[in-house]
Amino acid sequence: SGSYLHFLKCSECQDPLTNWYYEKDGKLYCHKDYWGKFGESCHGCSLLMTGPVMVAGEYKYHPECFACMSCKVIIEDGDTYALVQHSTLYCGKCHNQIVLTPMIEKHSTESLREQLPYTLTLISMPAATDGKRGFSVSVEGGCSSYATGVQVKEVNRMHISPDVRNAIHPADRILEINGAPIRTLQVEEVEDLIRKTSQTLQLLIEHDPVSQRLDRLRLDSRLPTHIKSPISPHSISPLDIKENLEGTLRRRSLRRSNSISKSPGPSSPKEPLLLSRDISRSESLRSSSSCSQATFSALLKVV
Repeated sequence: SGSYLHFLKCSECQDPLTNWYYEKDGKLYCHKDYWGKFGESCHGCSLLMTGPVMVAGEYKYHPECFACMSCKVIIEDGDTYALVQHSTLYCGKCHNQIVLTPMIEKHSTESLREQLPYTLTLISMPAATDGKRGFSVSVEGGCSSYATGVQVKEVNRMHISPDVRNAIHPADRILEINGAPIRTLQVEEVEDLIRKTSQTLQLLIEHDPVSQRLDRLRLDSRLPTHIKSPISPHSISPLDIKENLEGTLRRRSLRRSNSISKSPGPSSPKEPLLLSRDISRSESLRSSSSCSQATFSALLKVV
């Protein structure tokens, strides 16, 4: 095999290849040129990533660069965090102190969710000793038994831990439960997980105020004039709609990828490195089949 490799060259630099090389789309590459051509840069340090990565919205990080923008503490697996406006990453503690608390002091509970920016938040809800989660959800399903979406319907803050009660709001979307994307869970599984108040519950929640206002506008357009909810003429603008549509295309759940981007070993010398791929909201919350007539919604109350 050594004499065979002597005739193989990198398709970019034309240098002879060593015992290890990368193959993609029928072309061979040396380590440097493969990563230079197909690799991705860390949002934290701007260097190429060639190993395990952490994914936060649109951005990817080395594990050691995945840190709170305020206190600089590295966010470990299972730690709470918040990704604000698709880019600013906070640990759970700093998000509560820097973003939530100042806004709570200025706004009422009702207006708070209107004023909060777009946020992806991972919260950890401890076991409820009184048997109440403090919120209810609406579970959406398609033609199969799997959930296509989960939306928070009501919130009773008296039964929610003070550490997270301001991070969950009516109309928020739950994207993951205990690390599992909603689309991978059956409707009954979702209901059981939320109903089991004796266990800690980790939720990845999307708060999208623009999308929520658009939903209310669409709902109001179907109602008689005398029962429509009042909406301030300044509560939504063409710019909001434009940003919402653009944000939908680039929105991604925050997740951690497996260590699939390590250099190939002896068992797979020719296999190209697999780059981790984000799961967008449209992929994670919508059924791929064309059976929209079979969609349904189940209301689960655990307040």
